[in-house]
Amino acid sequence: MIDSFKVQADVKKNNLLIQLRGYFMKSELELTYYLARKESKKLNPGFEVILDLDGMHTSVDDQNSIHSNFNRIFTTLGAGRIKSIGALARMPKVKLHDIEYFAFESVGFYPN
Repeated sequence: MIDSFKVQADVKKNNLLIQLRGYFMKSELELTYYLARKESKKLNPGFEVILDLDGMHTSVDDQNSIHSNFNRIFTTLGAGRIKSIGALARMPKVKLHDIEYFAFESVGFYPN
């Protein structure tokens, strides 16, 4: 379940903030990629991307895949630097049961 996400260009600083919190389904990530592309068009070539995945409830492998996708997208769009915030290497592997528990907990239901 998404807690929140932010995709915002700062034209004055020539940077793009992408902040993801919660658990994202593939379709929600696709929306994030689309919005990030759209916002990046407001910026000059060489812009900096600040990618904050610290609040995501996904596995390290999923986060690395997301990071790789953003790298590919922004390298193509002319980003000068992609700065990651968060501890990808320290993030524990999440088991399906943990994700299910989190989803139930966030809406007030608890598994037996």
